[in-house]
Amino acid sequence: MPDSTLTVQLERSRSAPPLIDQLASQIRGAIEDGELPASARLPSTRALARQLGVSRTVTSEAYATLLAEGYLESRRGSGTFVVERAVAAPALDPRAESTSRWLQHPAAPADVDPPSDPRVPFRICEPDADSFPDSAWRTAARAAINEAVEEGYPPPEGDADLRQKIATFLLQERGLTVAPDELMVTSGTAQSLDLIARATLRPGDLVGFEDPGYRLARQIFTDRGGVIVPVPVDACGAVPEALMDRGGDAAPMVVYLTPSHQFPLGSALSFRRRQALLDWAGRRDVLVIEDDYDSEFRFDGPVLPPLRTSSSRESVVYLGTFSKSLSPRLRLGYVIAPAPLRETLLRLKVRSDQGTHWLSQRILARYLGGGGFTRHLRRMRRLYRRRRDVLVQSLGPLPAGASWSGLAAGLHATLLLPPELPADELAAAAEREGVVVASVADYQLSRPAQNGLVIGYGASPEDQIKAAGRVLRDVIETRSFR
Repeated sequence: MPDSTLTVQLERSRSAPPLIDQLASQIRGAIEDGELPASARLPSTRALARQLGVSRTVTSEAYATLLAEGYLESRRGSGTFVVERAVAAPALDPRAESTSRWLQHPAAPADVDPPSDPRVPFRICEPDADSFPDSAWRTAARAAINEAVEEGYPPPEGDADLRQKIATFLLQERGLTVAPDELMVTSGTAQSLDLIARATLRPGDLVGFEDPGYRLARQIFTDRGGVIVPVPVDACGAVPEALMDRGGDAAPMVVYLTPSHQFPLGSALSFRRRQALLDWAGRRDVLVIEDDYDSEFRFDGPVLPPLRTSSSRESVVYLGTFSKSLSPRLRLGYVIAPAPLRETLLRLKVRSDQGTHWLSQRILARYLGGGGFTRHLRRMRRLYRRRRDVLVQSLGPLPAGASWSGLAAGLHATLLLPPELPADELAAAAEREGVVVASVADYQLSRPAQNGLVIGYGASPEDQIKAAGRVLRDVIETRSFR
């Protein structure tokens, strides 16, 4: 069946709505007006992105919205089609009435990056899979397998030995003093955030959230009924005045931050802002969620202290993960929460999964205890620093008004651009040449969005970074000389 003809006109001015919203709105209107009849097949997200001259992220997000609303359906191996009778069902407001009495909380599609394509570098926040410490991991696995299997379900707080090893690591690497009993092991940051949202939020509660920020975290909060309060970000991290200036009952219930390496801009929360925000949170009884997702990889300057090392630790819940330092396939993370919240999280975790998989925990505990993890981190810091330098060199001298952000740490950097170099158009042009980069606007709620490209370098060999960097440089130069 040939694809249906789809006529779309996108407005690209800085005051226009987000491209994702424009595209979803026009497709929705075409379906309601009968321009796209029932069972009509839509172009693929890649073909439509090429047709419109936009990033594939724009078309994928728009289709995901319409799939969740009930206008479209995806047929495995066939494509995306208009449903027989398109009836909109709200996807993001868990308080809204659904089409079925029992489906009161329809979840939005998971906002995660598509499966890795080894031909396309610049994947964001992915570690280098080829550098996984296979030999040391196998040694730890053999030791764990030879241990006796204990009775019953694993403890919801996590394996005692693993929690001890994590506490030792945090003291050595992050300067964070924590007792093993304060730690709770989870199946990664997504589960940690979901448990916290379930424990703290009621429908309509406000959530302070960095803008731009981590989309999956934002989805988790909105799926649980939270209402996002955007917190702008600049070169000194999140701007706390955006929250502190809200009076009366307008203070959020929780605030989500990535203070050591803001995602996606890469800035670090300044000392003055840290103190101001924590003082305010303590006075207003606001819970601060500190997502410390990649602080193991700081290249320039000392490791930044976590917010939880301050005197306001009872206002902070700290999230850690092994997805960036080892592999996202491990699905292991941890939470350090104030005592009352920790007890609630434990009860919720029992209901969710009866405890994280015991063998994975035992293997990780053996690996951490052998000293291999510290050596692995030192090796990976050197590797990622080289890849960062190759990325910067491959793009060469930047055009006037452009600058790098977030080079001091992590697995990605952000290239901030002047207005005459629209990031969305550059991302679309680069994708046509086989290189995928994201626009800062893909992560931002407020408009106009900051103008920049988010470039992941952790998962790509140096030769791929050089080649992709040259492509991106040519795309930027071509646009600059128009």
